[in-house]
Amino acid sequence: LGDPAGGPRLLLADGAGTVRATALGPGELAAFESALRGAVRRGHPDVAFPADPARAGASAAPAPAPRTIHLGIGRVAEGPLANAAPGSLQPFTAQFRFQIEGKEGVPYPVGWWTPSAEGIAAGRGGAETFVALRYDAGALWAVMSPPRDQPARVWILRDEQWPARETLGDDARQDSRGAAYVDVTEPRLYAIARATPGQHVVKLSPDARGLTIHALVLEPLDAGRSRR
Repeated sequence: LGDPAGGPRLLLADGAGTVRATALGPGELAAFESALRGAVRRGHPDVAFPADPARAGASAAPAPAPRTIHLGIGRVAEGPLANAAPGSLQPFTAQFRFQIEGKEGVPYPVGWWTPSAEGIAAGRGGAETFVALRYDAGALWAVMSPPRDQPARVWILRDEQWPARETLGDDARQDSRGAAYVDVTEPRLYAIARATPGQHVVKLSPDARGLTIHALVLEPLDAGRSRR
């Protein structure tokens, strides 16, 4: 039965020999399988077998997509970078803690930075130069580029302290003091922190001028992904 182009023909017959369903080719297999499952259920209601993949797929909710927070001029809707002038080294200041731990998902630079369409480049290195972000629960990533022809180190603070080793992303390390950092050696996505329930404020502080932060990526806590 069947033909070389369409493949084998499938027939489903009942106990009396009456054909109840047919299928020819991949396009008809889903309907045929549904009919076959129905026949098995009617004839053997006590037999358990795998769930209908079509129904399982229809009921499964899609995994939440990661959220990308761009730091490039023209791509920031809120916060200090929304009205920053591109192409010039400029200071970003905050007199009070609440000013840099503001709205969730809005980046707050502090210190000397040069904004551009691609992101913000550190004008100086050190603890007084950082980007703060309040975020909720999920894993945190950062798209960063080192200064020209040399690597740079970015120190990581979360909730005003060094993150515990088990909360760090795969690209982050700890030194002998327990201070957390990531070495930026090439332009790419770096894993900063693993998913941890609750709201957090992270601060990324480069130790060298010219380090560029392009974007921060938030992965939802229930995304079901293995990336860290």
